[in-house]
Amino acid sequence: MLKGWHQLLYLAPLALASAAAHRAGAGAMAAVQEVEVAVVGGGLAGLLVAEHLAAAGRSFALLEASGRLGGRLRNSDRHGIDMGAAWCWPPPRGGQTGIRDLLARLEIATFPQPDDPGSTRIAGGAAAIPATLGAALPAGSVELNWALAAVEDLGGGGEGRGGVLLRSSSGAEVTAKVVVVAAPPAVVAARCVLVLLLVLMLLLLVLLVVLLLTVCSARTG
Repeated sequence: MLKGWHQLLYLAPLALASAAAHRAGAGAMAAVQEVEVAVVGGGLAGLLVAEHLAAAGRSFALLEASGRLGGRLRNSDRHGIDMGAAWCWPPPRGGQTGIRDLLARLEIATFPQPDDPGSTRIAGGAAAIPATLGAALPAGSVELNWALAAVEDLGGGGEGRGGVLLRSSSGAEVTAKVVVVAAPPAVVAARCVLVLLLVLMLLLLVLLVVLLLTVCSARTG
């Protein structure tokens, strides 16, 4: 059984921006996309989660803020140069059996680093991994340029929709029973800190307005 309500803890601070994001996207929203699982982040972790969900026959939406899949696995946009992760060390040159098994399953070739036979390079660059994984996902399951802006808890089941509502910065909405956060912790933390700072600034502004009104009232009284 799919479980993951606790994943909302990563996204809770973003809910503070829900009302503002709703107003920004009002009038331009498409129909709400309803899935069993929403996967936030289209890097290697998110792609592997999506692959498992597809194999299990689950409905899902893979939500990626940038315009491409792969996260830190990428090639240069201009020249196609491998930008990393450029090396790996599968057996027999190293102990990374996970990457060895993944490359073999995806039928992606490797070759030894010319000046360091102990290191292994991926044919086509590391970006070949997300490209292969993404191409195998069901049509319509991947959303690029989908930057998460707000989260709303819809409650736990019953006759209502239940689950979680995710809203993008452009106003697109996805509802899911389970949310999997596959973004790097540093990215999630930075977004949460930014939201909290904005909330603190708003609170300080409110306090300042209240203080000014109090002073003006005292002077006129």
